[in-house]
Amino acid sequence: MKFDPDTKEGDVQIVVANRFLVKVEGNGITDKDLKDYAKAIDYDKMAQLP
Repeated sequence: MKFDPDTKEGDVQIVVANRFLVKVEGNGITDKDLKDYAKAIDYDKMAQLP
């Protein structure tokens, strides 16, 4: 996770099942918002995709 509190910009990158890269980016947000969006993704379901 990268987040700059001065510019309120950041991103989170998560690798799922060594197959998918999920990147959540935001501008004009808080680090909590960025984490909340990243947590809202169903990574278990993604990992089970064929």
